[in-house]
Amino acid sequence: MLFIVKIFFLIFLSSLSYSKEVNFHAWGGSNSINKYIQNFSEEILKDHQIRLNHIKIDDTQTSVNLILSEGDQKKSKVDLIWINGENFSKLYNQDLLYGPIINLENLKYLDLEDPTLITDFGLATNMYEIPWGRSQLVFLYDSEIINDPFYDIESFKSFLISNKGRFTYPKIPNFHGTTFLKQIMYELGHQDIMKEKYNNLDQSHKNAIQDLISFLNEYHPYMWSGGKRFPKNNTTMMQMLTNRELFISLSFNPNEASSQIAQNNLRESTKTFTFKNGSIANTHFLAIPKYSKNIDHSLLIINKLISPKYQSLKLNNDIWGDPTVLDFTKLSMEDKNLFLYKNFENNLKNDVPKKTEPHNSWTEVIEKNWIEIFN
Repeated sequence: MLFIVKIFFLIFLSSLSYSKEVNFHAWGGSNSINKYIQNFSEEILKDHQIRLNHIKIDDTQTSVNLILSEGDQKKSKVDLIWINGENFSKLYNQDLLYGPIINLENLKYLDLEDPTLITDFGLATNMYEIPWGRSQLVFLYDSEIINDPFYDIESFKSFLISNKGRFTYPKIPNFHGTTFLKQIMYELGHQDIMKEKYNNLDQSHKNAIQDLISFLNEYHPYMWSGGKRFPKNNTTMMQMLTNRELFISLSFNPNEASSQIAQNNLRESTKTFTFKNGSIANTHFLAIPKYSKNIDHSLLIINKLISPKYQSLKLNNDIWGDPTVLDFTKLSMEDKNLFLYKNFENNLKNDVPKKTEPHNSWTEVIEKNWIEIFN
C-alpha cells in the first residue's frame, strides 16, 4: 500500500513540474537567436523547473492576432511575447497585456527615465512591456567587392544603377523590409511629418507615401529580380550576400556582422555601414498577455532575461550580439566585467546617429500600399 502511495505521489510531482510551462512566442528566423533561447530554456528548466517553449514565428502579427481573437474568452495560449511597435499598440489599446510590471528585481539595472526604454514608436509603454534589447537599421556589405558603399539617397540611387540586380530588401510585411522603407522615406525628407499620426486627409501625409511609391517604381527595376520578387527575410539576404548574389544585405542589429562571422555565416570581409545622417533605431520588448495562465512564471523569465548574466551573453558576438538595455552606471564591477568583449571592427560604431521610429500608424499605411501595388 505504501509503495502505491509513493507511486501516485511521484506522478503528482511530475504533473506539477510539467504544469510549469511558458509558451514564448518569438521570431524564429535566426539560428543564433534560436540557439540563445534554447540554451536559456535549458538553464531555466534545470534551475526553476519551468519548461520554456519557444514558439518560433515568422511574423509577430500572427501571434498578436491570436491574442486578439482569444480576448473575449479571457484566455491565451501565449504566455510571453517578443514585441514592439504597432503590435504592442494593438494589444495595449485593447487592454490585453498584463501590467504594469514594476516589481521585477532586475529593473534596478535599467534607466527607466531613458525615453527610448519607456516609449515604443511614440507610445508610452507604462511598463506593460519590458525592454529586452536595442536595434538599429544597418547595412552589411562585402568589402572585397564594394569599396565605397552609399551614404545618402543620391549615392544610393547611383549604387543601384551601377550594381543592377545586387540589392533588394525583404518582402513586406517583414519588419526588416518595412523599416527599410521607413528609412527611405526619411532620406526623401519626410521624417518630421512621420512623427505625427498618419492622416489620410492631410495632403502632406499622402504626398509622403506617394514619394515612396514613386521611388520604388523608378528603382525596383535596378534591384534583384527586377523588383518583381523579394527575399522572405534578412536571413535569406545574408545567405545571398555570402554567395555574392547580393552585394548588400541589411540587419537591425549593429553587431550582426561580427556575430555572423564568428558563426561562419558571413565572409570575414563583411563590414557594416548606414546612411551618414543616421538610421532608425528602437528598443524591442517582452510582454505578457493579460489572460496568460502562467503570469508568475513569465515574470520570472523576464527578470532572468534582463539580468546582467543573460544580457551579457546576448551581447556576446559569438552567441547573438544583441545590444544590451542595461545602464552600466548601475552595475557592479563584477557585472560590468561580464561585458568585456572584443570590439570587432566589422560592427557599426556607437556614435552613428539614431533616428526615432515614426508614429506606429505609418507602419500599416506603408505596408498596405506596398502590398496593393507591388505584391
